[in-house]
Amino acid sequence: MSTNVKKVRKPMSQQTKRNLGNIFGSIISNQRAIDGAKELPIWVALIFFALSVFLPIIPSMVQVSNTYGASFIDNYTYDLDRTLSEATYQMKKDGKEFVVKNQQLEYNKANPELVTESVFDYINDKTHEYDLRVYYSIGNLNELQIKCSTDYYKLGTTEKYENPSKDDTNKYIPSFVILHNDGIFVYLFQKSSDKAVATSYNGCNWKNYNSTDELLTRVIGTATEEMHNTNISKYDKEVFGNWKIIFNESYIDAKGITFRNTTLIYLGIFAALVLFMGLMIFLLTRGKKNVYHFLSILTCLKIAAWASFTPAIIGMVLGFIFPSQATLFFIMVLGIRIMWLCMKQLRPQY
Repeated sequence: MSTNVKKVRKPMSQQTKRNLGNIFGSIISNQRAIDGAKELPIWVALIFFALSVFLPIIPSMVQVSNTYGASFIDNYTYDLDRTLSEATYQMKKDGKEFVVKNQQLEYNKANPELVTESVFDYINDKTHEYDLRVYYSIGNLNELQIKCSTDYYKLGTTEKYENPSKDDTNKYIPSFVILHNDGIFVYLFQKSSDKAVATSYNGCNWKNYNSTDELLTRVIGTATEEMHNTNISKYDKEVFGNWKIIFNESYIDAKGITFRNTTLIYLGIFAALVLFMGLMIFLLTRGKKNVYHFLSILTCLKIAAWASFTPAIIGMVLGFIFPSQATLFFIMVLGIRIMWLCMKQLRPQY
């Protein structure tokens, strides 16, 4: 004979209901956030603090993760596909070789550190202007960058324009590529203009260069067999595609550094912001007539942590919708909520 014993579930205690009510209710209720911070242990506030600091950073982390070296020419190439492909063909025909050894780019020219003029110039047949200049150097990169980005030329020519006035419109700066022994750099300028394109590419290094082939041989790919054929434009897409792969490879380290720095910087900023809001709550309740005058600095910090969770969620959602402003939404919404909490619930009086 068997007996069935029915287990009786104990009803949830009133305290547990209140705690859960404070935790979930604090999402929309400032009073619940205050009550929860006062009544629940500090580890609950620490969880809210950690989530509040981390959640708003997620859109920026995703944005950085989805960025790659060739992103600067995703929407428009600024004719770099045509000019850089032609430069590659011509440099290869001229026997100019670039080899990556020990994470450094080597050029077959004697004393390459003395190179101040380009190793290739692409001149537009219609405008008679430089569309692209390619440089190589193992010297001071900053000096070469400054030189190339301040070398003016007269419109319709390849003639140097020395010391033009700021308002002079008869000048331009050609786009240029620097094949430096430490990395690859691309600087784009608008056609027949000295206005730089904001999306120019600052490549990093050759640490992730994924080939033992000579650089131009790798870039040209299947077009190598037709290097002496005048009709090789059909390979432009492949050649430029290989350059984009190299842009991506050289950007890997920079991407990792940007991801790390962005995450740590905003973690620090948001953590400091939440703590500052806690300090502000403490100061605003110091008035002798304020009924919350008894709140300690620790409790005020806990209130700020509890109140930060909802702004963090809102900031994260809006950050995915408007990626360029991702980090601002949390700051704005948190400031609004804390001020509303102080003015309505804590009512500072002096």
